[in-house]
Amino acid sequence: MKTKSYAFLLPALLAALLILCFCEREIPPVINQARDAVLTLTVSSASSETKSTNAMNAFEQDSIHRLDIFVFNDDEDKTLDIHYVVENYNKTNPIQLKVSEGSKTIYALANVHGLNGQTQPDWSGITGRELFKRQVISLFNERLDNFTMIGMETITFTKSEAITVELSRFVAKVVLESVSTDFEGTAYEGTNLLNVRAFLTNVINEKTLNKDNTVGNISADGRTVSGNMQIANGLCDTLGTLTANVPHNTKHYFYAYPNDTGDDAGMTRLVIEALFEGGRTYYYPINIEGMTANNTYSFNVVIKRPGSDDPDTPISFTDATITIAVANWTEHVTDDVVF
Repeated sequence: MKTKSYAFLLPALLAALLILCFCEREIPPVINQARDAVLTLTVSSASSETKSTNAMNAFEQDSIHRLDIFVFNDDEDKTLDIHYVVENYNKTNPIQLKVSEGSKTIYALANVHGLNGQTQPDWSGITGRELFKRQVISLFNERLDNFTMIGMETITFTKSEAITVELSRFVAKVVLESVSTDFEGTAYEGTNLLNVRAFLTNVINEKTLNKDNTVGNISADGRTVSGNMQIANGLCDTLGTLTANVPHNTKHYFYAYPNDTGDDAGMTRLVIEALFEGGRTYYYPINIEGMTANNTYSFNVVIKRPGSDDPDTPISFTDATITIAVANWTEHVTDDVVF
C-alpha cells in the first residue's frame, strides 16, 4: 500500500491562516507609495467617563468593532494618502502605519454599519477628502453597543508623529426622565391618562460624514419609522397608564441625528401623547432647539391640563411644566423651563 505525504501543503496552509487572523489591513488603491513617515495613532471616546448618570442608558457602550483610518494629503485635491482598517480595535494598543511626509488631515471613523443606503460600508472609489465627506450614514443602522463615531486631526509629518484622535457620536440622545400630572383644583382632578406614549418627530435620519451637514430635508415621524431602528423603541416608546398624582419615573431613551434649524416648525420634537380618561387624545410637543451631536437632552414633564389636538401645534406655557437638562455625554449644563 502506498502512503501519500501532504507535508508540502503545510506552508501554504499556515500562510492562509495568518492572513485570516490578521485584523489590521491597508485598503487599496494607494495614492502615494512614497511613505517614509510613521504615524502612531490612538483613539479615545469623548464620553469615556459619563457624569450624566441619570441620563445613562445601561445598554450603551463605547465599543469600537471596526475602525477606519483615512489620511488625506493637504494638497490642492485633498487626495487620499492611505486608508487603514482595524477590526475589533483594542484601545490599549496604538496603531502604527506608514504615511508620506507633509501636511495631513486624519479621520478616525468607528462603527460605520453601512453607507449610502447599503448595509455594508463600501469605500471603493474614495480617492479624496471631499468625496469621503459626502458619504451618507443612516440613523436606522445605529446600535447601542457601538454608535457610529468620528474624530479628526491635522498634523505635518516629517519622520514620526504620535497623535490621539478623540471620537464623538453622530447621534444626540433625548431622555424622558419622568412624567406626572397635577390636576389639583381643576375639572380634571383625579383623572388618569391612558395609552400614554412618547415619540420624536422631525427626526433627521440621514446625514453625511461631514458632521455639519444633513442630507437634504430628510425627516421622519418616530411613530411610523421606529420599527426601522436597530435600537428598540429608539424613536417611540409606550408609557402605558399614567395614574393621577403618581409620577412615571421610568426613563425612556430616544436617538436622532443633529437638527440645528432655527425654524420652529422644523425642529426635532419630543411629543407626549395621552388619552384623557373618558375623553380625547391630546399631545404635548416639546421643541428641541439647537439639537447637537453627542449631547443629551433630558426632560421632566408635569401635565396640568389638556394639550394640543395634534403633535405639531404648540401649547401654552401653562399646560405643562418641563424641566430640561442639556448635557454633553460627559458634561452637564442644566436649565429649568416652564412650558
